[in-house]
Amino acid sequence: VHGSDILPDSVVRAAGQRSGMIGSVMEPSRVNECAKHIKKWYMQRGYVLHSVKGATLHVDNGTATLTVQEPILSSMPVDIQFAKEVPIDPETGQTTTLRRYREKLERRKARALTRDEWMSVKNSLNTTLIEAEGRTNPNKISKRLDMYPGDHFRWNSQRWLNIAQSGIFSKIWRASPVQMSDGTVQLQVLAQEAPPRNL
Repeated sequence: VHGSDILPDSVVRAAGQRSGMIGSVMEPSRVNECAKHIKKWYMQRGYVLHSVKGATLHVDNGTATLTVQEPILSSMPVDIQFAKEVPIDPETGQTTTLRRYREKLERRKARALTRDEWMSVKNSLNTTLIEAEGRTNPNKISKRLDMYPGDHFRWNSQRWLNIAQSGIFSKIWRASPVQMSDGTVQLQVLAQEAPPRNL
């Protein structure tokens, strides 16, 4: 295996045996099966971006060389883009606030809207995301996810679930790994920060 820092030889041997590559005629289908076993090993350990990228069959000596890709984290493993969801006034196409739009409707009707009327209107409004300020430090999130610069990108769904349910964010629209121009990977989060709480 070429290009691996973390794949144990024992896993490669086991994948070769399970796929029928060892002791048999070298065939592309067996190489593909070996690659699937290696990918499964990566996935089970959270290395969701790691994969076999190619294979070379050496007919002269009956061996194969597998080339793997094992992305590492960028110097800034997590980046957070803060946003907030705002309604769009259907008449003007401009962003507004719920309060402003409700007041506009109530002025037009010359009466207060009932709770059911307002919920119906509110649920029918289109929304958009606008950039917002945030206080959450991306480095603290990366430490919580056990993601450090130069380490292999390893996804831990339980750690992410703990962050997502912690109350730090009121909404998370996206949390996805993105390849940077230098070939490293950064987890990019698009979220709305929860309002500060007071005792």
